Amino acid sequence: MASSRFVLKGIEDMLKEEVKFFSMVRQNGERMYICLGKRALYLLDFEPPMQQQFYFAWIQTVIIDRDNLLLFQIDMTEGREPLILESFERERLCDELAICWKADFMFRKWSWQTFPLKRGQCDVARRERTALEFTTAPEKMQKIEFGGYLLFADDAYRGELGADGQPSGIYRLAGRERVLKVLVIAVEPVATLGRREKDSLRLKAEQMARGQSADAEMLILRSEQASAQYSLGAQFGGAQFARRAQFSRRDFPPTAFPFTARSTTSG
Repeated sequence: MASSRFVLKGIEDMLKEEVKFFSMVRQNGERMYICLGKRALYLLDFEPPMQQQFYFAWIQTVIIDRDNLLLFQIDMTEGREPLILESFERERLCDELAICWKADFMFRKWSWQTFPLKRGQCDVARRERTALEFTTAPEKMQKIEFGGYLLFADDAYRGELGADGQPSGIYRLAGRERVLKVLVIAVEPVATLGRREKDSLRLKAEQMARGQSADAEMLILRSEQASAQYSLGAQFGGAQFARRAQFSRRDFPPTAFPFTARSTTSG
């Protein structure tokens, strides 16, 4: 990508060194670049300007955390503080680091050595995760519970009550004609499906969704295998749908869906 070339040029101008590989990482929640040069790795940022150098010769062990897919730790020799980082491309980053480390080792020692990589636990405080952090609505969104499911929607939507005084599953956007309709339907056993539908549960899911309303068009935003997290898409075998109300397909806002949902029932 062109943008990557410009970033690389800026990094090399800042370090005054050729960079073999760079990637975005996080350290203590702060984003920065990790850069691999000929003899050392660097942590740097542009705003505010920050630059740290760590020679490959200082690396004692690299630990890939077995529980956290992003976390890894670089232990240093002679009592230096370890680097504890997070990266979305951790595997590739460690592969590139191994290449640079081996090249540096052979240059210094005139011999080959296995890269000291292992899987284990990084030296970070482990906190117990609770349901609250998964069920708290993000900023400018609201938590909605309906039909045994929990979902997040824009806080501008207002729920309507049905004739029985209970939530109807219909949410309207104040001052506009846009409608969010949540449908929770009974599970249909696979044994009752036809042969063609058994071969393609996605086909059956789409048929069920379109059959829910005759006066509104169903627009399929995403159709895929459902995860095991009881998402709303699971009720349709993994297909997620949005109801279109009184506006054209061109005007439909794709950012309105899909929404996050988790079951609030046990079992």
